[in-house]
Amino acid sequence: QVRDQVADIFAPVHWPETSPAQWLKDTLGEGVVGFDPWLHTPNEIDAIKRGLAGSQISLKPCENMVDRIWEDQPAPPMGPIEPYPLELAGVSYQDKCAMVAQKLRENNQSAVIITLPDSLCWLLNVRGSDVAHNPIAHGFGLVDAAAKVHLFAHADKLRTLGGHFGSDVTMCDPS
Repeated sequence: QVRDQVADIFAPVHWPETSPAQWLKDTLGEGVVGFDPWLHTPNEIDAIKRGLAGSQISLKPCENMVDRIWEDQPAPPMGPIEPYPLELAGVSYQDKCAMVAQKLRENNQSAVIITLPDSLCWLLNVRGSDVAHNPIAHGFGLVDAAAKVHLFAHADKLRTLGGHFGSDVTMCDPS
């Protein structure tokens, strides 16, 4: 699609044939490259650093420069997170979290971070309205091997949950 629509403005990069490290070495040669740690996993950054080994290029975590200059950036969606009825979910969030915790223990893991909105909503039997035509809510969850959950979402989004969760879920405002 890039080749068909904007090749006269942007040079297409064949990915995954061209790694980010190789592209940086071929394009930049030397210098410091800033990256937003929220947009890359530690494994991605480690792979790029390994690919840059021996070059004159280094990486530096920094704030997102696009966000810095985007003056009319819309606020994050603040649709309420609503309980999803057990009759429709079929399995309680407690049982789902217990299954996750069992798998964690079987694999000698202490916790898992849930970042995908649909996975988070399914796991906790909740729904949201942060994305048009999709019943999902933006947030993060951490489930530990004891089936305890930390739900990270803006406090305004959590107000509608009432007594949906027991003491096994801690609601946290990340701001």
